[in-house]
Parts: sequence; structure tokens; C-alpha cells
Amino acid sequence: MWPHYWLAYAATALSFAHAWALMSRRAMARANNLGLYLATLALSLLFQQIMLGLALRQRRLPEPKAVRNWRFCTMAGVVILVAAHIWLNG
Repeated sequence: MWPHYWLAYAATALSFAHAWALMSRRAMARANNLGLYLATLALSLLFQQIMLGLALRQRRLPEPKAVRNWRFCTMAGVVILVAAHIWLNG
């Protein structure tokens, strides 16, 4: 599972770098604000994904199925928000 963990960290870091680099440009004035808000929400869900993943790595988690369900829901939310962001600002 270690490639899965590192890919999650890399995806979050690249998303943060993408947001940081592009938000500092003047071209952002022409961007759709709703798309930017959705992308920011998706980035926050990526951080939540990391927290849930770290919780799942614990051996004595009382309800691992509930955490896995939350993790799946946040992953689906990230996919939907990123797709909407690309549609609005792509």
C-alpha cells in the first residue's frame, strides 16, 4: 500500500502548488469565481483524505468500515469538484 500513500501525498502537494502558482497570476481575474471556490473546496477535501488515510493506518481503529465509507465519499466529492472546476475554468 505504500505507493498509494505516497501518491496521495504527491497529488495533494501538486494540487497545492498548482493553486499557489496560478492564484498569484493576473490572469486569475478572468477566471470563474465559482470554479475557484470549488477547486479550493476540493483541495480541502484532499487534506481530509490524508487525515482519514492516516486514521485507517491505525491498527486499533474501532470502526474502520465507517472511516472507509467517509473516505470514499470524500474521494467522490473531490472527483466531482475537480470536474466542475475544469468545466468552469478549463
